[in-house]
Amino acid sequence: MTYQDIIASIPHTLVELPAKAVFLREGEVDDRYADLLKDRPDILRRVPQHYIASYLGITPVSLSRIRRRLIKAPEIGQAE
Repeated sequence: MTYQDIIASIPHTLVELPAKAVFLREGEVDDRYADLLKDRPDILRRVPQHYIASYLGITPVSLSRIRRRLIKAPEIGQAE
């Protein structure tokens, strides 16, 4: 990535960040996890669960419950 590419991406990033911050703060936890699962499945495989829970603003125990629910009802976590 060149310096020009980085500079060109700043306006796009600045538009997305506030919406993402609101979603992470106010969205339903199941939706936040499903969004992360859809957008970045690689991170869910590489990052320890307690960090993911922290990113979502929940406890590791709550994340474990959400993951268990998604295993029992996988259509919640599938992309549309």
